[in-house]
Amino acid sequence: MRIGLALPHTRRYFDALFVKSFFSMERPFDMALLTPNSTGPIDTVRNELCTQALMLDCTHIFWMDCDQTYPPNTLTKLIAHNLPIVCAKVHRRHPPYDALLKRYNPDKEDKLEPYVDIEYDEWALRANPLELIEVDATGFGCNLMQIEVIERMKKPWFLMNLYTKPVIGEDMFFWEQAKKLGYKIMVDCSIDIGHISEAVVNQRTYVEWRKMQKLHGLG
Repeated sequence: MRIGLALPHTRRYFDALFVKSFFSMERPFDMALLTPNSTGPIDTVRNELCTQALMLDCTHIFWMDCDQTYPPNTLTKLIAHNLPIVCAKVHRRHPPYDALLKRYNPDKEDKLEPYVDIEYDEWALRANPLELIEVDATGFGCNLMQIEVIERMKKPWFLMNLYTKPVIGEDMFFWEQAKKLGYKIMVDCSIDIGHISEAVVNQRTYVEWRKMQKLHGLG
């Protein structure tokens, strides 16, 4: 097993909170560090990291956004599932702090945006790491995938389309291609990823925000 550690980071400096969690992470396997030579856009950066992973004979790619914090056992938990694609749950960094978990709903009135947020009551019950939730799309902040996924997929693996309504992000493009190939997108909701902003946003932040909303009769 050789894991390509993909950091799609194009700035000069890393956030100190990310660095601390990065060096605290359990990495029990052979690792290859994948960092971009280009400065963007993000779809170009992610495609470059995929190419590097193939050239370095990686068996897996572990995607880590550098504006997040990771529990030490993040990678070992994801590897233990032994799935083609498995992700960790990431929360939006600003209110309403919702989990970035989406499901396709062809019956939605807004045909331009056929994805809906997965409700809290569904993913909150998946605190047991053996209980995963299947989604149709999620962010790309913390994902582990076997190399076969990109080997089977046509290039480009990632494509940002700024001229559609709504804009199709490079992550949504990737997930649509993966679903067409029959892959399931599974999420381990027990891994508490922090999204760095003025404060670290995680599940506890979201739950406290919900309590505040209900207290004021807003949700």
